[in-house]
Amino acid sequence: MPFYSMDELSAWQIVVSCNFASLGDAGLIVFAYVIASLAANGCYWLRSPKQRSLTVFLGTGQIVPFALKFVALRVPWGWNYPERMLILLGIGVILPIMWGVVPLLAVGLTACSLREPPVDQ
Repeated sequence: MPFYSMDELSAWQIVVSCNFASLGDAGLIVFAYVIASLAANGCYWLRSPKQRSLTVFLGTGQIVPFALKFVALRVPWGWNYPERMLILLGIGVILPIMWGVVPLLAVGLTACSLREPPVDQ
């Protein structure tokens, strides 16, 4: 695992742990979408994303995992970063990159797919 140090876990424990983390990431995207929908006064904000809804979506996607990782790095059942991970404010830099780039791509692709196709004349 390049982002977290799981040397003490078996292969099966790593698979289970990563699956739970993936479910958590999916839940976080849904949560961030709901919060952005509340800020946009409607769930159709992806048809034409505005700065406010996009900022709320990305902000939620940065703040919640930052808080979770902050706790997870400080409790006995949490995890550690490998020595080669660049740390910023006590959190690995992969977090802001992952929650900045991936959701922006997802929103952009979704917004494109929700737009009306051009009418051929």
